[in-house]
Amino acid sequence: MTKHPTGIYVGCFVKVIRRRLRLEQRRSVINYSP
Repeated sequence: MTKHPTGIYVGCFVKVIRRRLRLEQRRSVINYSP
């Protein structure tokens, strides 16, 4: 395996962060809506 597994880890990390940000945005919208 010449490829480093760090790339895969970074990809998963970015996916998790994006999902988390999306959930936080949705939650904040629900909280701020009257």
